[in-house]
Order: sequence, then structure tokens, then C-alpha cells
Amino acid sequence: MSPIMVQAISGFTSIATGFSGLIAQHFSKSKGRPQMIFIVQSIATICLFLIATYPPIWVLIIVFIIHGSLMNASQPLSRSILMDFVPKKKEENGTH
Repeated sequence: MSPIMVQAISGFTSIATGFSGLIAQHFSKSKGRPQMIFIVQSIATICLFLIATYPPIWVLIIVFIIHGSLMNASQPLSRSILMDFVPKKKEENGTH
């Protein structure tokens, strides 16, 4: 692959991460944050197994973008759960 193609894949992965994060956030309101994290990470893991089967290059690229975006999509949900347990005083001061 050319460097331009690799950068394009990286760019599409970043865009897909943003959209999948928004979608995960939307569904977390009805399903719950921990459940959505589990679902998103499970689908991303399935994609990782699909990558290991050496599919045709165009399928590989699509699955790679889906995998990358879903692995990162649950980070905001994880952080919001973590912030539920951080006392407000610690949040405001920025101390640990």
C-alpha cells in the first residue's frame, strides 16, 4: 500500500471513531454504559478475529477501520463511569 492509502485508512478510522462514539453514547442511554462498552468491545474483538483470517484486501481495510473505531469508541463511556467515582473535590482541583 502507498503511504497515502495508509494515511487515508487512518483518517477514515478517526472519523469512524467519532461517529461510533456518538452512536455508542446514544445507545448507552437505553442499554446502560457498561453494557454498551461490553457490546462495542465484543464486536471489535470479533473484527480482530476476522482480520486474522486474511480476507481480501478491501474486506481487510473495512474490518480494520471498524475494529479501530470500535475499540476507541468505548473510551468516553469508560471515562464517564470512572468520573462517577471520583469525588467532585478531586475533579475541580485536578489533583489525584
